[in-house]
Amino acid sequence: MSRAREGEGERRASERTTAMGMWIVSEPASSTNVLLCAPAKAGSTSFFRWLYERLALQPWPTGSGAYVHDPNAPPWKLIQPYTVRGVDRWQEERPLPRQHFALVRSPLARVESAFNSKVACGVGDGAEKANIVAWLEKSAPHAAHHAYAMRGRLTYNDTQLRRGNAGEDTPCLHAKDFASMLLEAQSRNITLNEHFRPMVEVCALDQLSYTSIPVENPELGLRALAGALRVPYRPLPHEHQTSRARRVPIDDDSVRTKLERVYTADLRLLRYMGGGQNMSFLGVVSPCGTSRLGRPPDCRRFGNVGIQHGTVDGVTHLRR
Repeated sequence: MSRAREGEGERRASERTTAMGMWIVSEPASSTNVLLCAPAKAGSTSFFRWLYERLALQPWPTGSGAYVHDPNAPPWKLIQPYTVRGVDRWQEERPLPRQHFALVRSPLARVESAFNSKVACGVGDGAEKANIVAWLEKSAPHAAHHAYAMRGRLTYNDTQLRRGNAGEDTPCLHAKDFASMLLEAQSRNITLNEHFRPMVEVCALDQLSYTSIPVENPELGLRALAGALRVPYRPLPHEHQTSRARRVPIDDDSVRTKLERVYTADLRLLRYMGGGQNMSFLGVVSPCGTSRLGRPPDCRRFGNVGIQHGTVDGVTHLRR
């Protein structure tokens, strides 16, 4: 089967399933029980393929058309003795695993990637673009009305960037309109599409503490996770990316200002200053902020949040 056919199979599967950001990986014989969180557009495709290969000791079977982000996909059910399952409501998990790992990425780099993949004209994944643009229009009617009054309803055919795999009549958005729609949707308390949802919300970073796996430099975090899962370490593969030559950069100051408002909590908690500073260390992400591993954030100024942090064999654990 061609790579194009394989990719189309995964896209169709993605429309049938709800990708869950939080997973629990267990293996009773070795007392392995780990909570993972991998937000969309934070390297999650590469991460889940890495996880499958580490647990199943073979590559993800791309020819099957199964969706790697779906914990109910058949390949995930065949990785004995390990089990994986998605978590709808972590608050109802009793007991909650004590080891938590979160894949994180610079918030503005992440939303730029999502914009290029799912919204921008001339690049990205046309299979999902029409649905996501329609969702933005419905979620932010005032911003959409203003955008179309100013520029009309854009399609690939209206631009000079006739590249990518979408039809020429596929709707798309200018970065300014995209940022305005996200901001309006958030102000209306609408839960954002998974590709744009702040990492704080996906992983409950304001309520749980994690060992971070920054996608910009994931080695230390992945080594810690491999140790927690009792599997050999391997580097994270790189795939499912829009090439730099075809990206539409978000470099307008007014657009960045709006996006910084949407991702204020992510920027503050993860300490990606101005959206450009990479977290290149193995650290603790908690409701109190971010710190290097072994130096827990000072929670005193946040009041009684009920969470403390400690490390055992280089891995962060949650203590209540």
